[in-house]
This record gives sequence, structure tokens and C-alpha cells, in this order.
Amino acid sequence: MSTPSQFGPTPPRSSGGMSVVVIILIILGVLVLVCGGLCAGCTYFVGQAASTAVTMAELFPLQVEALSALQADQPTKDKLGEPIEIAGMVQRTGTGELKASGEDFSFDVRGPKGTAKVKCSAVKSDIGAWKLTVITLQTSDGTTLSVPPPEDSGQDMTFESPEVPEETKLPEETKPAEEAKAPE
Repeated sequence: MSTPSQFGPTPPRSSGGMSVVVIILIILGVLVLVCGGLCAGCTYFVGQAASTAVTMAELFPLQVEALSALQADQPTKDKLGEPIEIAGMVQRTGTGELKASGEDFSFDVRGPKGTAKVKCSAVKSDIGAWKLTVITLQTSDGTTLSVPPPEDSGQDMTFESPEVPEETKLPEETKPAEEAKAPE
């Protein structure tokens, strides 16, 4: 026979129920952290993309104005040929919000005779209209041309009140004011 244990019978082995709960909690904690990190990352990148889209939308009319100036400039037409087309997206030299005191940007153009990089500067008026101040063209062969910005670039808008027909104007003295007077 075997000798009995001096401490009594051996306790039954645990099935590891507590260990399984701890492992499941650790896995759930890691999943929550990963999901939270992904959500924060997505939120950040969507915010950055939205900010970039707003900036590009504000610079797009200036890009179109600069292209019109290039298409009207004879030395540019001689160098690149016709038609001159935009060949790339606007690229800012600055970061953050657009600077009303002076914003620099560039974009690529192409024509049948070659390609070029257009560098522009613009300022924003008090009423919020952007005005091109400098347009420089650097062709692929190294030639640099200065292109005059459009005369009416970012011109301030003035509003004139429309003519009001006589029949819609109020009379100088209205009847309710006369009725309000007490008889003497």
C-alpha cells in the first residue's frame, strides 16, 4: 500500500477557469486599445484631408486665373505652344492656414512644345477676395518667364442697389400716422 500523505488528501487540480477569464480580459483590453487607436488615427487623417480639401478649393480659382494669364501671354505661348493645360495639382510652399498677407503656391503646366512649373503669389483683400500678384514660369529647359497677372484678378465686388419701382415705394405720410393724431 502506499503511504498516506502527511498533509491529507491532495486537493483536486483547478480546471484553470480563472486563467481563462484573465486571458480573455487581456485580449479584450488589447482589442479596445487597437480599435481606439484606429478610430483616433482615422479621425486625425480625415480632419487633415478635409483641411487640405478646403485649402485646395480656395486656391483653385487662383490656379485657373494664373492659367488664363499664361494662355494670354505671347512669350509663354511661344515657349509652350497652344493649348496650355494644367498638368498637376496645386502645391503650397507654406503649411497650416492660408496667409492673407501673402500665399505662395505652384503647379505644373504643359503644352505641345514642353512643360513648365508655374510659381504664383497672392494676397487676400479685406473683403476676402484673393488677388494674384506674381506669376513666374520656369520651363523644363530652364528658361524663366515673368507673366503679368490678370488686371481684374480678385477685383473687389461692388453692389449697387436696384431701382425700386415707384408703385412699391412707401408714401411719405402714411394713413396710420394720420389716424394716430387726436382731433382738435
